[in-house]
Amino acid sequence: MNTFSKELFQYLESLKRQIEIKPAVLGGTTGSGGGTGGPPAGFVGQLSQINVTYDLSEIGASGISATPSLLDNLNHIRYRLDVVESGGGESGHTIVYGSGFPSRTYLEFAGSGVIVTDVPGEDTTLVTISGGGGTGDGHIIIYEDEEFTQRDYLEFVGNSVIVADNNPNTVVTINTYIEDLSSQVNGVASGFSVSGIISEDTLGIYYNGLRELSSSYILDEDYQGFVLDFVPENGTNLLVEYFGIE
Repeated sequence: MNTFSKELFQYLESLKRQIEIKPAVLGGTTGSGGGTGGPPAGFVGQLSQINVTYDLSEIGASGISATPSLLDNLNHIRYRLDVVESGGGESGHTIVYGSGFPSRTYLEFAGSGVIVTDVPGEDTTLVTISGGGGTGDGHIIIYEDEEFTQRDYLEFVGNSVIVADNNPNTVVTINTYIEDLSSQVNGVASGFSVSGIISEDTLGIYYNGLRELSSSYILDEDYQGFVLDFVPENGTNLLVEYFGIE
């Protein structure tokens, strides 16, 4: 072998050793958006996914690793999936009532008027709160065969009305008096007394079954009697009804 050939083989052998010990420059560095840098040099095409090493641990972890890598990103994804599948995490209900409430995992309904139903076909939890008013759910009032407009609230006024809270009911008491004053009719007297205190504009007087006009009597100053503008005949009937003041 001549000198040229020998030197050429020595050069090639040296080059081979340098290639074997010198690391390949892949060209990438850690960064946002998948990292930065150019493609690796000295390669044609792309690496197939089946040739990437497999992670047997499959750990779900949060936080930033001291050695960021694709494995760390996969650990974050597994962690998030674990949170979703366990039903926990920070994606609970957000309640807005007046001012916003903190987001919580659970939403609890309490009270005798609350009914909670699971509707799996619609992926829905249905909450029904009965009573308490609301549009289309108020009182319906019928007075002398006339139906009044439906409202959310029913207000009682007058001195003869007593409203008391008796959970779960609201008790409304109207003090109605019906009295037979026929025993006071003597053919002489035009004034009569009652057992209660008459609420103004509620007195009804029936003489022999016929109701008298409101202009036919005057209430006493203490509202415990009245004076007719005529004298009932002895032996006739006199009935009264009124709302009483407690």
